[in-house]
Amino acid sequence: MKFSMWTSFLYEWQPEAAISVLARHGYSAAELSTEHAQMLLDRGDAEAEGLKFKKHCDALGFDIHQGHFYLYINLAVKEETDRIKVFDNMKRWCDLFNAIGIKAGVVHACKGPLEEGGKERSAAMLESLLEYSKGMSFSFCLENLKSAYAEYEDIKGLIDMIRDPEHRLAYCLDTGHVACTVGDCAEYVRKAGSGLKALHVTDCLVIGGKKDDHFFPYIHGTIDWKSFMQALRDVNYQGLFNYEVPRERGVPEEILMVKLNYARELAKAMMQM
Repeated sequence: MKFSMWTSFLYEWQPEAAISVLARHGYSAAELSTEHAQMLLDRGDAEAEGLKFKKHCDALGFDIHQGHFYLYINLAVKEETDRIKVFDNMKRWCDLFNAIGIKAGVVHACKGPLEEGGKERSAAMLESLLEYSKGMSFSFCLENLKSAYAEYEDIKGLIDMIRDPEHRLAYCLDTGHVACTVGDCAEYVRKAGSGLKALHVTDCLVIGGKKDDHFFPYIHGTIDWKSFMQALRDVNYQGLFNYEVPRERGVPEEILMVKLNYARELAKAMMQM
């Protein structure tokens, strides 16, 4: 398990520069954020830009193991014309992630509260995406959300609806979302087991407070991190210990660099708990 920072911690940097900064601060892996992936896509051909970015990362010995598909995608969209647009957009993201060699592609099954028929529409879209991306490098890691798919059973129910011959549907656990919905992170890990392929590590100030605070662990938060880390060991989790902590941003650059160093050492210590 490698410690990781999602690249939006360095949102102001271009993708290559963000990776270079992370490498200088002792990181060797990251989640490519929605924002930085979109920057790459805006440059032109998804595959070509992905390969160029991979070359930069490879030169630094850096692993983009995890990536976040478009954050505001709605796989459950109703109108057929909109569904075609979503699918075409997601195909470009698949091409980009495959060119980079991403292994865990984090995706939201819907946007906002789940509407009538939304689960079926999400399942159909994911099945089409699995067919399009057959043989590609990544799994689709379904993230637990706050307004829908909050529980492990919710996502499992969706996965069970989908034909997945390559077994490329998996779980992304967002610890802050679990805290918001009064769940237990360690229990979620054990339920997901070997199907857990990605993490968003963050804490909340109030259990069940519905506010996603996005702080580092141990900032007066509520999650039982010791039991969480034990659960990761128990299921032999092989993905990234990946921070997603936007509330830790918004500070002068020199302080941001200090926080990068702190986050690295915190992750190392937590992995020894």
